[in-house]
Amino acid sequence: MRVDLTSAWGPLEEAFQFAADIVAGLAEARRVTRSGWQVAICNSGRVENREVHAIFAPLADLTPPRPGDLPAVGEPGVLEELARQAGLTPERSGEVEVPYEFPDRATLEDALLAIAPVYGVGPKLAEEVVRTTVARAAAPFRRADGSFRFENYFRYLIAGVS
Repeated sequence: MRVDLTSAWGPLEEAFQFAADIVAGLAEARRVTRSGWQVAICNSGRVENREVHAIFAPLADLTPPRPGDLPAVGEPGVLEELARQAGLTPERSGEVEVPYEFPDRATLEDALLAIAPVYGVGPKLAEEVVRTTVARAAAPFRRADGSFRFENYFRYLIAGVS
């Protein structure tokens, strides 16, 4: 992963968990960050702390396995160790609540169809899986007004650059 700029907020801080080599991605972030500044990383937390996993799992199950073992970046201490390996100095870390809310079933289905390519799932198969998933897996998260809410916790790390 080559980076030519850093972002205060945007897709970069969550992209590390999808990099083929997370440490190399973090090292690149360190390279382009001024000494004395910080790199912020936020990514999915533990699976058991992500209700939204119930609806993402069927898409993930269709994804071909990546080579090698992926670090469990949602577990405490894992991001910190990866950052150290990349030459960053962990300063603060923890969990932050990130609820996902959808006003209705159609919006939820649209959101799932929009992320299907991330999982390498084609449109026709994605539509079939999403319709089945929403009907089955999302039902416990449907509220009385027809909206959906999924409670989630993400892990974050603030690391210094020297």
